[in-house]
Amino acid sequence: MLVTVFRILCLCGILLSMYGRFVAESKKIDSSYRAACDFSSSFSCSKALVSEYSTGFGIVGPLLGEDHFLNISNSLYGIAFYFLLFIIGGARSQAMRLITLAAGTVSCVMSVWLAYILYAILHDFCLVCVATYAINAGIYTLSVMRFRQAAARPGKDPRHNC
Repeated sequence: MLVTVFRILCLCGILLSMYGRFVAESKKIDSSYRAACDFSSSFSCSKALVSEYSTGFGIVGPLLGEDHFLNISNSLYGIAFYFLLFIIGGARSQAMRLITLAAGTVSCVMSVWLAYILYAILHDFCLVCVATYAINAGIYTLSVMRFRQAAARPGKDPRHNC
């Protein structure tokens, strides 16, 4: 059950990231484009999705340069992240569960960083962004649950594999 919910969250993350990418590209092509999630000047996903913080998490460009290959759209990072988690999220090995837990932890830290930017710097509310933060929190929570669940089960004794 946990794996199913985990994978549904990953699929939702992929879809939201794809929509975020669509909004950003549409806004860059046509500055008058109005996304379905643009309700006002302070409640606008396109404002956040085309800001200077929408690539490289607002960190890569200043540190490594705007033309660095890692300074790509946060939405592209999201698509790759959720796709990889979808693939490894059902793994039974404790090592893969640990990787999933670490990825969930990093995604929550990045969500806090981006939420700070959204609120304190951009003075905006982005529905797509906040939804991805919630998905990241869900992924983290399920990763913790799966990790603890596996750790609580006693390991099989290899002498009893017959």
